[in-house]
Amino acid sequence: DVACNFQKKPGSTYYLYKKPSGQEYFSMLSPNEWGTSLKSEYLGAYRLECDHSFTLMDREDDIDDETSRKYRKLAERICF
Repeated sequence: DVACNFQKKPGSTYYLYKKPSGQEYFSMLSPNEWGTSLKSEYLGAYRLECDHSFTLMDREDDIDDETSRKYRKLAERICF
């Protein structure tokens, strides 16, 4: 499961990161807001929909469809 230490609200965008340890987590901060203090790999921005599904919003680099589906499924496994 993906770590998340705050209450998620539909309509909000959350940013998925991966720590060097491999642990993935959601943050309310975008990569630009982290600035040079970001030590994790940015995986993408996701908007939480009203049905509690996630929509991939963007990526900083090009990803293929398989990778996009992988991270979307990962985000959808979050417990509410």
